[in-house]
Amino acid sequence: MKTRKHNFKIPPQQIRGIQLTSVGHGDKSDPRYVNETIHFTQKTNIGGRITIRADVPTIMTLVKYVAQTRPNSH
Repeated sequence: MKTRKHNFKIPPQQIRGIQLTSVGHGDKSDPRYVNETIHFTQKTNIGGRITIRADVPTIMTLVKYVAQTRPNSH
């Protein structure tokens, strides 16, 4: 898997969902890191989604941030 860097901003309202893709990375599985695919509500300059690799606390921060922008979230 080729790693490419992207530098862009997107409002959290344009994130349709976050989906667990895999735990670890290939044969070197490390449960501290997960691969998550972020799906956008519309196409961006990188397409309709991006997959990131991050530690679990970082992903949870992202999930909480996006949830705060949803209607009826507490």
